[in-house]
Amino acid sequence: MLKRIYLDYNATAPILPACIEAMNKTMVEVLGNSSSVHHWGQGTRRLIESSRQVLAEIINAHPDHVIFTSGGTESNNHVLRGAAWRKVLIDPTAHDSAFKALEHPEALSVTKGGLIDLFDLHKRMVDSSGGQPILISINSPNNETGVIQPIEQIVQIARSFANVFVHVDASQGLGKLPISFRDLDIDAMTLCAHKMGGPQGIGALVVRETIPLQSFMRGGGQEKSRRSGSENVAAIAGWKAALEAMPNLEHLRTWHHKMEATLKKASPASLVFGENAARACNTTNITMPGVPNHTQVMSLDLAGFAVSAGSACSSGKVSVSRVIKSMMPDEEVAQTALRISSGWQTTQDDLERFTESWINLLNQTHSRK
Repeated sequence: MLKRIYLDYNATAPILPACIEAMNKTMVEVLGNSSSVHHWGQGTRRLIESSRQVLAEIINAHPDHVIFTSGGTESNNHVLRGAAWRKVLIDPTAHDSAFKALEHPEALSVTKGGLIDLFDLHKRMVDSSGGQPILISINSPNNETGVIQPIEQIVQIARSFANVFVHVDASQGLGKLPISFRDLDIDAMTLCAHKMGGPQGIGALVVRETIPLQSFMRGGGQEKSRRSGSENVAAIAGWKAALEAMPNLEHLRTWHHKMEATLKKASPASLVFGENAARACNTTNITMPGVPNHTQVMSLDLAGFAVSAGSACSSGKVSVSRVIKSMMPDEEVAQTALRISSGWQTTQDDLERFTESWINLLNQTHSRK
């Protein structure tokens, strides 16, 4: 019987058992709208606020800065569309939920390693100084390559100019690297539950009062009037449980490094995107020379492996990734890139089996040419 191995955690991670248990318990036992003043309503309110406190402690933020949303897409849209930005300077490797949130964002430049070109950023700021507020929006760690951006240096550049704000989409960060909203000194951060073992349909926007952000959802005044609408209580409770049970994934780094070394030994012409940059511990994006990514995805799926060629939000198609193209101008090479992302259920044997299947596919494809 074919053993199926899931290696697409950056698209969505399997739900942690503690999350499922908490959601089931909440749906059965918790009653009351959190905006109601009676006993049941206030019980629901306490559950939401305790969840907010847990998330805030993990990311070293003040609970008042945490707004619960429906996920990363809403959080990104809120910060990019929720203020009268004179200009938005965006990471060209950003997730589509940020990159496509505005009709005319101004894309920054990145190096071949996927890092923001700091000289380019500084020049853009000099050319743009003065006037209405400017937003710099960065994706870190990257959902396709795992590359971690030099946020401290980006913030340092931003703070040398007036009225400039920094947003980081850290949807892929929880559980994969330490996050400190306070120490990074950024103005806004996007977080997402289902990338780390929480439920789909819940996320957060962490935002300081200094950012000129308007309510994106209006109505009942929930989330201190910053995001109206009845809260997704079961999902919030599930996310809290997932955060409390969140395992340390740093051991995955060693396994990925071993896998990458083995793949490159078998295929010396292969490229690992962001290889020399700091990366999340669970992500490898590698080319298979001469083999299109759609062939790889389908062939490896038949062999029992779930992998991807880019963001899951480009659903229903396998194409050349915009993220990879921004790092690799040679489209013929870029279209052979494949993402392997692991997580809390992944074993070393899973990655070793994948390595063997990847090499078999490479050899079979090249032998037919």
